[in-house]
Amino acid sequence: MRLPLPCVLAAVVAACSGSTHTIGRTDLELVEPQEGAQVFSGDPLAIRATASDSQGVKTLSLAVGSVVAKTCAFDPTTTADAECDVTKEPQDYAAQVHNHGLNVSATLVNGAGQKSSRSALVIVSPLVVRFVSPAPANPAKVSGTSTLSVDVRHEVLVDTVAVTFDGGAQLTQWTEEPYTRPIDWAAVVNPGAHTLTATATDAQGRTATAKLDVLVACGSDGDCEGGQRCCQGTCAAKCP
Repeated sequence: MRLPLPCVLAAVVAACSGSTHTIGRTDLELVEPQEGAQVFSGDPLAIRATASDSQGVKTLSLAVGSVVAKTCAFDPTTTADAECDVTKEPQDYAAQVHNHGLNVSATLVNGAGQKSSRSALVIVSPLVVRFVSPAPANPAKVSGTSTLSVDVRHEVLVDTVAVTFDGGAQLTQWTEEPYTRPIDWAAVVNPGAHTLTATATDAQGRTATAKLDVLVACGSDGDCEGGQRCCQGTCAAKCP
């Protein structure tokens, strides 16, 4: 039986390498921060990356802007999977912020000297708002009455924090901390998919926003419209 040429070449390379790893497999992920993440200018910045390479991982470097924050070294003959992390204080990365943007990157060098890199542009701001409850998920599932809570990181006083849904209708607003309130979800929005937007405005007129997709479950047939039934939290014309 004559093997196709690509198979012959692959077999030769595998034999010469003396390795049982899959040829040419490289996986590099910048786990945090994510692209577009908002970072409060007074908070530490956590950076973490994971790497996997069929030719072994030699080094995994993390950088903030043009400055290498940390390099993790490994023995590529024994390390195919690796992880590296570091936390930088505000004074360590402030000089690398340009127009509120900060580039964070991870670079992998494998056992053959080949490089791979991943990067993310994060937003560094003096005003940052985020959802605490419902806990961020894709989507966050809510039902009955539960707590709506947001956290605001700020350099100057915050005037208002408002939460709207689906781009317009206001759900609630606060003028002082704590930014938390119980919400009877089915009473204020129809069951189904919605997008919440939290907007914080400080005393200097600056604003910050955060979005959260939620899935509101019905609790009874009365929560549904058009004569639909509530079937295990979802409105439907007929339950199975």
